[in-house]
Amino acid sequence: MAAFNNGFPVTYPQFNPYQMPQMAQPQMPQQMSQPTIHADIIQVASEQDVQNANVAAGTSQIFMAKDDSTFWVKTAYPNGQSKVDAWDRRPPAPPAKQPDYVTREELDARLAEILANHKKETDA
Repeated sequence: MAAFNNGFPVTYPQFNPYQMPQMAQPQMPQQMSQPTIHADIIQVASEQDVQNANVAAGTSQIFMAKDDSTFWVKTAYPNGQSKVDAWDRRPPAPPAKQPDYVTREELDARLAEILANHKKETDA
């Protein structure tokens, strides 16, 4: 016995005159999340410890001096070479300022030069 739905066979497309047509919902753009960066920082005593540290090929490792004065990033390349970049966190030393005075030695040398030139001019 064949099944009937509203007087029509089950395989016949259904139509409901009282059903509202569905409106297409606008698609909201999906937000891309920022990548998560996980970095382990290893404390070392000196840059020599950074040079001696093993880093896997194709990766980078961050190192920090125990006194927090310098950071290093060691990058190992697949061909076996590595590179170390350093960042010094200490403020730069102020430039050596020349004194605003003349030392006794500089004054004596200049006076001797002036007197020697003056003597040559008066003798000539």
